[in-house]
Amino acid sequence: MTTQASFDWKLAVTLSNNNPSIAKELLKMFVQELASSKADLIEAYDQKNFKQLAKLSHKLHGACCYCGVPRLKDLTKEVEHEEAPSFQKLIDEIDLVQTLLKKEQFT
Repeated sequence: MTTQASFDWKLAVTLSNNNPSIAKELLKMFVQELASSKADLIEAYDQKNFKQLAKLSHKLHGACCYCGVPRLKDLTKEVEHEEAPSFQKLIDEIDLVQTLLKKEQFT
C-alpha cells in the first residue's frame, strides 16, 4: 500500500507543465483560498447541508488537482461522495497542508 504525501513539490511542478514559477503562483492562490474553503466546509457540515458540502468539496477537489496535494485531493473526493467519516480527516488534512505550505513559504 502506497502512502500519499500531503504535499509533493515535484508533483506540483509537473502539474504546472514543469514550470516552477507557475507552480509557486498556483500554490499561493491555493493557500489564500484554503482557509475560507475550510470555514465554508465546516459551516455546511454543521448545518447538515450535505448538498452544499458536496458542492464545496467538489470545488476544493478541482483546486487540489493543480497543486500537488494528493491526500487532500482524495479526501475531498470522498467527502464529495458523502463519505461522512472522511470529513474530520479532510479538516485535519487541510490544517496539515496549510502548515506545510506555510513552512515552504507559499503564503
